[in-house]
Amino acid sequence: MEHYSSTKKWLIFCIVIISCSLNFNNIVLAEKFWLKGYRLLLPSTRSGFSPSTINVLDYGAIGDGLTDDSKAFLKAWEQVCKGSSEARLFQVPAGKTFLLRPIKFQGPCKSSSIYVQIEGKFEAPKTMDGWRDSKCVNSWIKFAEIQGLQVNGSGQLDGHGSLWWSNPILKKKCSRPTALLFHQCKDIRLQGLTHLNSPMNHISINQCQNVGLSNLRIIAPQDSPNTDGIDVSSSTNVHIHHSQIETGDDCIAINDGSSLIDIDNVVCGPGHGISVGSLGKDGTHQTVEAVFVKNCTFNGSRNGARIKTWELLCNIFVGAARCPSNPICRDLERERDAPLQPSAVDEKKYAGRCCQRLSPRTRRRKANAHRSVSFADDDGGSGFARNITFEDIKFNKTRNPIIIDQHYRYGGHKPVRRNKKQYFLRRFFPSICKASAVQVSDVMYRNMHGTSATTKAITLLCSKEAPCLNLVFHNVHIRASLPGQVAKAYAENAQVKVLFSTSPRLVFKNYTFG
Repeated sequence: MEHYSSTKKWLIFCIVIISCSLNFNNIVLAEKFWLKGYRLLLPSTRSGFSPSTINVLDYGAIGDGLTDDSKAFLKAWEQVCKGSSEARLFQVPAGKTFLLRPIKFQGPCKSSSIYVQIEGKFEAPKTMDGWRDSKCVNSWIKFAEIQGLQVNGSGQLDGHGSLWWSNPILKKKCSRPTALLFHQCKDIRLQGLTHLNSPMNHISINQCQNVGLSNLRIIAPQDSPNTDGIDVSSSTNVHIHHSQIETGDDCIAINDGSSLIDIDNVVCGPGHGISVGSLGKDGTHQTVEAVFVKNCTFNGSRNGARIKTWELLCNIFVGAARCPSNPICRDLERERDAPLQPSAVDEKKYAGRCCQRLSPRTRRRKANAHRSVSFADDDGGSGFARNITFEDIKFNKTRNPIIIDQHYRYGGHKPVRRNKKQYFLRRFFPSICKASAVQVSDVMYRNMHGTSATTKAITLLCSKEAPCLNLVFHNVHIRASLPGQVAKAYAENAQVKVLFSTSPRLVFKNYTFG
């Protein structure tokens, strides 16, 4: 009887401990649960297995870097994908440079295992004429609707993105393409390649399941615009590991509809960090959950561990009879490209405010004149970013090592409190500025150390409309890299828990502290 009582006590004790653990940090619940079995979902090469080989040279590819080899590649792909149900190897030999115009490798394929071995070099068109002959496309190289695809080798993909970065005519005619896009693929692996100078994103994973990316090197100039290393959207079970990314934008961006994302042993910098988001642009409902970032290093990057969401703003538009001398009116004039919606505001009052610098006679005339005043919601949406963990992270002269920015707009942080136009609208027309924001919750920062290139070591700028919930800090220590500077930490509209020593100490505004 005593033994039974003792066993029962131990059982109750274990249940209490587990319950408390799950309650204090919801992130841990999903963190390892799916990762244990995840790698089993990825396709792997079987030892001693030799698929039948299709060499692109046998289908007319030249590989001199001058001749367009796109048609030869498509002929070879047709044989690989449609030929038979046995495993096939699409081979691109070493020592050759293949000029490819925008090309699409379309599935589904008869074989459940497609191997693409790239040892040579791919080059995108270097002139406007090379892109002009193709209709505007969203990618340079695209794999679509393929299952069991493995792309590997020591080859190189050069997107010659500088043609797009510096040419406003080409950019105006067509949106910049992603260099390598996987769309609606399942059980895929990409490893070993070097990716250079994409016009936009280097690698995009869209609507895919069970993806493994490893041993990649992605390089673009630090000032190249929007050259994300890896973009993930609407995808699940994605594992990115043992890669080096040096770009002009996010090293890795995790976008809407993504879940179960595992990032491990990635070196980032220069670049804009590993980012969740941006989310909520143009009033959309967007979600990201179950993200685990571990053993990563940020070297001289603009950001480190970042979460970014768009805030809801309001725009006002007034007819052409307005007063251009008023700085607020000039700001409002620039927003004419947004959709217009009629509003029943006090038009005369607003017209008077805009025209306050004119003579009394002119001000009265303009205030009494008929004019159209319109409002439109701009940008911020709804949704959530939750169950996110950053663990065992190193920072080396990172400008913003840890940052949550719920005031993200047009490529940067622009809070409402610094925007005169937005302050004016919220102050005088609060009824048409309806609050909305993406909810950020259950974020764990654990075992993070290093130096910040600025005094901003930890910045948590959360929305007043949707405060950040359950942000947990455990053993986080960041110091300023320059002698004499003191690193600072700031939290706004955030619920924060510090479970173990963290420095610098957080300074709070509008917060709940647990």
